Amino acid sequence: KQWYQRRVRGHPLGRFSAKKSDFWPYFRVKDIFRFIFMFLALLFLVFFFPQIIRDVENYKEANPLVTPAHIKPEWYFLFAYTILRCIPNKAARVAGIFRALRVLALFPLGRKKTSTRLSYRLVFFC
Repeated sequence: KQWYQRRVRGHPLGRFSAKKSDFWPYFRVKDIFRFIFMFLALLFLVFFFPQIIRDVENYKEANPLVTPAHIKPEWYFLFAYTILRCIPNKAARVAGIFRALRVLALFPLGRKKTSTRLSYRLVFFC
């Protein structure tokens, strides 16, 4: 009787439940077998049918002088991409990028509002 009372007191539902199943070994072993199966299926595809995963664009011969039409930078890199494409000299390209970034860094200083401090304008851009 004491064993049963300790068992009831320690169980979250307040009584012993025969319907519960342990997480180990049933679910863990099943998950391990599923992982091994999926890993072996991926290895089978990679080693025996590698063309299924690859892109058709990778088989075309590359032209280093022309940027492919499907390559477009994100909107926040468009200014740098344009500078790099329009300047032929590599050193001038780098200098052009730094000039553009310097102009962007000077924007917070251009506002003529006398009520805010310079340190506030540098941090919060207003």
